[in-house]
Amino acid sequence: MKLILRLTLTLMLLVLLSCSANTMVTTKSNADLAGINKVLVLNVGQISEDIATGTMTYARRGDMSSYSRVMSIIASECLIKREIESDVDSVSFSNFDVKKRNLTLYKLSRGIVDPAIIEDIATLGATDGVAVLSISVYDKIGVQGSWDMNSGAITSNASNTTLRATIIDCKTARILWQSEVFVRHPFDPYNAVFKKAANDLFATLIPPETNLRGKK
Repeated sequence: MKLILRLTLTLMLLVLLSCSANTMVTTKSNADLAGINKVLVLNVGQISEDIATGTMTYARRGDMSSYSRVMSIIASECLIKREIESDVDSVSFSNFDVKKRNLTLYKLSRGIVDPAIIEDIATLGATDGVAVLSISVYDKIGVQGSWDMNSGAITSNASNTTLRATIIDCKTARILWQSEVFVRHPFDPYNAVFKKAANDLFATLIPPETNLRGKK
């Protein structure tokens, strides 16, 4: 009887731990998109880091295609509420090698615009009123959470993922909006947690008086 009670209590605790504080949203700047009439959505960059060894791996072109589509759709829906056109730009930085392309997208998603990349961004928006939206997924892979049946000891999941997004004016390289979401899970594009995280990431793009359903 005591063993059953311990199992029940432990399982309840595990559920509570897994459900609590799964995501944490940080908006670094409110959307300042006055004068912007078009946003080019770049492909999602992904970097995975093995926490134990520090080894980095970089997503190849196409690896993130399904999640890129999810991100693009959500971002576009939010931008429509601001009457801003969006378009998917799947060719930018395609001449870069895998590592350089993902690092470039990662830096841009953090609002880091290197002098070497300013010219590349400027060529994307030849006219005024064009911006780029850079998105990245930084996945830290660690040991999974565990439960010792004999001692009842519980270890937490060490893996986590940070989603980042930044909108940059192509002409001035000015940061117009930034947001990030921290998720206490290893990255899985098919997990409902990451669909919610994608919605949370772009939530502040929606004008305060509206939502995705267009209600006032």
